[in-house]
This record gives sequence, C-alpha cells and structure tokens, in this order.
Amino acid sequence: MRLHELHINNFKFFPKQDPNSPLLKIDGKNLLIYGENGSGKSTIYWSIYTLLESAFKTANIEVSKYFDKGGEHGLVNIHSPKNHKAHIKAVLRETGIPDVEFYLDGETATIEAIRANSAVRESGMASDFINYRVLLQIHNIKHSKENNLFEWFKDEIFPYILIANINSTKSVGDVLKALKTGPSKVKALDEIDKLIFPNASMQHHAEDAVTKDYKKFQKYERELKKWNNKLKVYLDGITARANEILAQDFQQNFEIKLDYTASKINVTEDNLGWEDPIIELKIPVYNSKRNVVKRPHTFLNEAKWTSIGLSIRLAIIEDWTNRPATAQLKALVIDDMLLSLDMSNRDIVLNILLDRYVNDYQLIMLTHDRFFFELAQGKINARNRVGDWLKLEMCKIS
Repeated sequence: MRLHELHINNFKFFPKQDPNSPLLKIDGKNLLIYGENGSGKSTIYWSIYTLLESAFKTANIEVSKYFDKGGEHGLVNIHSPKNHKAHIKAVLRETGIPDVEFYLDGETATIEAIRANSAVRESGMASDFINYRVLLQIHNIKHSKENNLFEWFKDEIFPYILIANINSTKSVGDVLKALKTGPSKVKALDEIDKLIFPNASMQHHAEDAVTKDYKKFQKYERELKKWNNKLKVYLDGITARANEILAQDFQQNFEIKLDYTASKINVTEDNLGWEDPIIELKIPVYNSKRNVVKRPHTFLNEAKWTSIGLSIRLAIIEDWTNRPATAQLKALVIDDMLLSLDMSNRDIVLNILLDRYVNDYQLIMLTHDRFFFELAQGKINARNRVGDWLKLEMCKIS
C-alpha cells in the first residue's frame, strides 16, 4: 500500500484544517518538497514519524505528552483554540483493497488503539526517517575514545529490527530491555519475604528448591548468549554490505569493522551486574594495508566519516531480512539530510535514492535548499520518472 493522503490538524506548524480535506493529497506518489525555513515542511516529517512511532510506546503518557498544548513536549500548534483537537491521519490505498487509516490524537482511546495496532508498528519498522540530526549522531562517535556506536544502535536501530533467531515476535530493542531486567526473581531460602536474583552460587546447593531456581539462571544465561551471538552475526552482515557501499558507491579505499564486545553480567542475589555491549568502529584495512589506522577518530577526515556513517545507515535501510517487508507502509522520509554532506557525497546519495531505494520505499524528500530541490528535479526528469513524483513548493507565511 502507499500513502495517499496526510491529514494534519493543529499539529506543530499547521492550524485547524478541514477534516474532510487532507493537507497533502499524494495519491501514492513519491514526494519532493521545497520549503523555506518556517514554511512547515518539517511538520510533515514529524507528523508521519509521530504517527508511526506512537505504536512503539509502552505507556499512554509517552504519546499524550505530544498533545499537551504548551507542555514541555507538546507539539500542538500554539495558535490553536482549546476546543480544536489536534490530530494526524494517514490514508493508505492500494487498488482492489479497502483503504487503511492510521489515526492519532491526544485522546486515550486513539492512543491505546494505535499502541495496539500491529500494522502501524510494522509500518514503523519498515519505514525510516533520516534528518541531519541522525547523521550528526553518527559523526559524533569520532569524538569518543572507542568510537562506540552502541547507544546509536540502541536508540535508532534495535527498536525497528526483529532477528528471528533471537526472538520471532519481539524486536531486538524489546529483547534488550527484557534482558536488562535480569532473570525473574525467586524467593530467598532463609528470608520468606525477600526476592532475589537466581545466580551461579545456587548450582550446588543442598536444597532441591534452590537448584531448581538455578535452572532459571541458566535459562537467562542462554538467552543472553543467544542475544550476543546473533547480534554479532547481524552486525557482521551490516558491515559487509556497508563495505560494498563504501567501495562501489563512495569510491573509498578503506574497510570498516563493527567490532562487537558482548554484554556481560555478574549476577548476585541483589544485583544483575549488567554491562552494555560495545560496538566499536575500526578500520582494519586502509589503502590495502592492514591495521595501519590505530585511532580512526583522529585519522579520518570529515568526508570519510560522512561516507562511513552513510554506508552503515544505507546498509541497514537495505536489509529486509530483519524488518517486515510485507508492512502496509514502507516510507523513507528524509528532511534536509543531504545538506550536511559535501557536494560529491550529496550527489552519490541522491543517485542511490533515485536508482535503488525508490523500488522498495515511497520516498518523501523535504529540503529548504533551492539548489538541491532543482538538482533532484533534474535527476528525476532525466530518469523519465516524472509521473511517479509529486513536487511541491511551500512558502513561508509572514
């Protein structure tokens, strides 16, 4: 299915709209938008993101806070009257199939409905949202001692991938949250009202009840080992594809490695002793020489770091093994991401989007740069794909 209509009412930039008239009538096409700063183009990005991301929230308050006008996290248009409810609605359509609507406002019923909607969650896992801030997060790793990308993967990637060999129904992010709570606590043998973590010290206890609890610790250990092993396999696959993109698309003469150090535990009765894993970026090959780059974060220039970050992100975007390829909506929404790139990398990424990713995603590209807008238009025209695109210009309202 494809996004045909996007309704935005009293959300961020846009005030009250006619409920029967969509802000954007896309008709399933790809979308290229030019808009000056202050014209509201980023509201389109954040409305689609908020709509899909709400399906991943674990509590209603994590969604309702966006509809709290004037609140710290509120996204309601500041000029909207109190009695005008903010909402977002996406209408998906495919020939021969009834329309599907994803709808969200600040009411408890709609929040609970979208949090329980597996189709919205799958669409969120199958879609991707990239702006310059996402790329900046990858660039910032070069300032850390070990170039540890774990926090970036935890926030940006793990909630949206499902590795069947780890868990066939829960995302990698959900499995990680469960692992970090530790094995289910059991009753202490000598203190009836006390709950403790089952742990290795129970293995040779004289009481059968205690050795049975030890098996719960063993089960947790196996789950953690599986998590570490399968995640390493996933990262190896992403690294292999990222190196292909670096060499073939960005014409770089080095290879990267995502070196995985497993998460660790040291379980006692009262403490899990959890240590997060490390995903360290290394450069094992540079100019056909091995292990000559000891500190990549001080050795590589900005252009090379940009190509690394993009190659990793693009490798993840291409991976449909661990994301729901049959989701109702597969959108790639990009808001001024390419403006943070030098001109050579900007041209490379735009070609990749228009030649490869347009086949798997409904592309929505937003920019405040007139030159980029015209560059993208020219490339679309050159590919004879004008009929597949809707191109809009948004003006700032004084």
